[in-house]
Amino acid sequence: MIVSQEDDGLVLEGFSEFTGHTESVTSLNLVRVRQVAARIEQTKEKQRVRQRKSRLAAGKLQAGSVAVELDGRIHDASPEMLNVYRDRGAGLYFGYRWEECIPAGDGDYCVVGFAEWLLSSRLLWSEGTWRSNRAAATFYIRGFPDDRVDQALALLEFPGQRILHRQDDDDVACLMDRAHFQKIRDKLRLVSRSDYAVSLDDWMVAGVCTGVGPDEWMLTELDLRAEGVDQRFLLHIFNTRSTHLGSDGSYRTLDLSEFPADVLEIIRRVSDQGREWTLAGEYANRKSTLSKLLELTSRELFPHMRLRYTLDSLQHQSIANAQTRWGHVEVSAVLGDAFIDRNLRNYAHRRRAWDDCYITAIPKPSKESVLRFRRILKMYEDRKALRAK
Repeated sequence: MIVSQEDDGLVLEGFSEFTGHTESVTSLNLVRVRQVAARIEQTKEKQRVRQRKSRLAAGKLQAGSVAVELDGRIHDASPEMLNVYRDRGAGLYFGYRWEECIPAGDGDYCVVGFAEWLLSSRLLWSEGTWRSNRAAATFYIRGFPDDRVDQALALLEFPGQRILHRQDDDDVACLMDRAHFQKIRDKLRLVSRSDYAVSLDDWMVAGVCTGVGPDEWMLTELDLRAEGVDQRFLLHIFNTRSTHLGSDGSYRTLDLSEFPADVLEIIRRVSDQGREWTLAGEYANRKSTLSKLLELTSRELFPHMRLRYTLDSLQHQSIANAQTRWGHVEVSAVLGDAFIDRNLRNYAHRRRAWDDCYITAIPKPSKESVLRFRRILKMYEDRKALRAK
């Protein structure tokens, strides 16, 4: 997908991944998207200031209000560290070209392919290795004279659904039984009479139907498009960490045209609510309240249950439901991150999804995302096979 910007919106060109033909439609209000993104950055800056204060207090560097003005332990990269980043980034870049048999001096910097190669390698690295290698790679390719650098940086800035790659917490349910899901919805208003009960009911439906993570509702846009007598509903999920909003890779798009009208209305309410909370600077607090209400309701309804339900449990269940229709590549495109199912295949894991009659609909990923993750997962499988030899 090719993305360009106009004064009044975001233009998505070449939408052939959904329709099979090329079109250019001003569909999103980029001004509103930028306002929400700016508000997110302001909230993060306040968090960094609080973090600096706590680190100063813990380290006992200096007491009193003067300590707030100091840098504490948060420093900009020194020239020596920048040289380390440059050397490591160069090593990763030339390692990518060597593995992919790309000859030197061909005039193509292959920055997007390099970003995809790094994302495939992430599945084989620890989180610490990934963070340091990503920092080195982004520093190294920023100066490349290539108009696709923004797209590569947007791909690398995506935080990823780390819950898919780590071992499940001992006390958190990684799935939500359909009967439990319905019982929680039915009893929510008996447990709490606040407006949060209504919001949590919407979040549960939207989360299990779309697979959008609880932190991703900060910045989403629901887009309605008319195609003759038919209508298509597209949900755009923006990466709140991206500094290149509008670049391909800074957001993903899901086609929700197969969803019933009542579910689409719920998704619209959750999208609008998340954006309002973000602009008010209350998203983290409101999301925490919803999560606590879900845990409280679960404990009251299922007192003998060892595991506890969280908002992340809804995303896990959505993944399991999506696997009844899509393979790993398409599920990765829906989630916006490489999905590797590491559950053992035995009689205990024959079916983790709900029965087909309870699965309302499954979002359809864009063709461009599917092609990208097919390349990423293929590189991962190739590197995994080389390591096994």
